[in-house]
Amino acid sequence: MYGDRGSIDNPGALSRKSPWSDIIKEVTALSRKGINFLSFIKKKVGNGEHTCFWEDAWLDDCPLKSSFPRLYALENVKQVSVASKIADSSLSSSFRRVPRGGIEEEQLLLLVDKISLVLLSNSLDRWSWTLTSSGEFSVKSARNHIDDVLLPSHGSATRWVNKVPIKINILAWKVCKDILPTRFNLSLRGVDINSILCPVCHMAGESSSHLFFSCNVARLLFQKITRWWDLDVVDLFSYEDWISWLSSFRLSKGAKSWKVSFMCLGGLFGSIEIKLFSDLLLLKRIGDGSCTSFWYDIWLADAPLCVQFPRLFALELNKEIVVANKMGASSVSASFRQQWDDLSSTSLRL
Repeated sequence: MYGDRGSIDNPGALSRKSPWSDIIKEVTALSRKGINFLSFIKKKVGNGEHTCFWEDAWLDDCPLKSSFPRLYALENVKQVSVASKIADSSLSSSFRRVPRGGIEEEQLLLLVDKISLVLLSNSLDRWSWTLTSSGEFSVKSARNHIDDVLLPSHGSATRWVNKVPIKINILAWKVCKDILPTRFNLSLRGVDINSILCPVCHMAGESSSHLFFSCNVARLLFQKITRWWDLDVVDLFSYEDWISWLSSFRLSKGAKSWKVSFMCLGGLFGSIEIKLFSDLLLLKRIGDGSCTSFWYDIWLADAPLCVQFPRLFALELNKEIVVANKMGASSVSASFRQQWDDLSSTSLRL
């Protein structure tokens, strides 16, 4: 249709717009970004009748004219086929003169050695796509290669465990990527907050690593978990340390499971939240609290408690409870549908 001007390796000056011309332009544009699709197209030789001996890359990764330039310069029939060339045992009958000594003779001997290993068959020559095991081209393989080159790599695949609740998987993923709305992350995004210090220990900035691994409360809870599993206490300072620790120890087949491990992370999150929640209750008092909704009104911080503590709000049976009644109870969890101690033990149960 387009002749030599529209071949995939010679786009030339295409004067008309068509799907094929768009493909040619994209292949050229991708090659400038380091994606050379032509390098994944290889010629598979059958009977050799439709494969160019010198100009097709059929024996090595590059055409023979590039590997043996002095011999190619002697060739009279540049478009000679593989079948015709191999039929000539000397490989030099179509040369304009006999190769002379030195580099020409050396290249000829090397070429004869390489061709001696070639065996032709009765099948037809065909093109092969090296990005698939079948050799057949697929859009998926091309798309995957483009993504591998152009999209950023995160080093390791996300560990997603289908045996635990999805909220625990999401929490672990957020801790791994450090995208939890911690005070430190909020401050980096320009959110005006009074302090970036951890509201639990007030010893360091509230980051994901600190909240789950370095905070005194988190470390205390982790020590209890290791005692429960009868393991040596180790210092963990990041999500990567936690994963390495889980992968290193040995327990019985029934005891060691990713379900238990991820539930521990969920229990740790819940325990930190209830600790923070209880501490906040001690910071402020308002009137007699009989006309203020404990969960819905903004009375303790800059947002309602139902927003600050969504997991605890989900456990609340009396969502309309007022501050006076909540503060007068024996514990903040007295009106929960499940007591926190029971919930914690359930979360960590095998």
